[in-house]
Amino acid sequence: MARQFFLDPAMYGLVVDWSYWARHVAGHLRVASKEYLDDVLVAGLVSELRLETLDPPAVLGRLQ
Repeated sequence: MARQFFLDPAMYGLVVDWSYWARHVAGHLRVASKEYLDDVLVAGLVSELRLETLDPPAVLGRLQ
């Protein structure tokens, strides 16, 4: 879901207050990336979003 939320341009138009939810989803990913340090799927998703997201300022600072 996080991948679709950040990488699908249609989500910008479908989600009311996209920036609010971007911060919310990024926060959950930040917690997951710290809780599951050895999980390659979580690490891969975070790396992918850092490189490919349509709105880097909304995500990058919150996934570090």
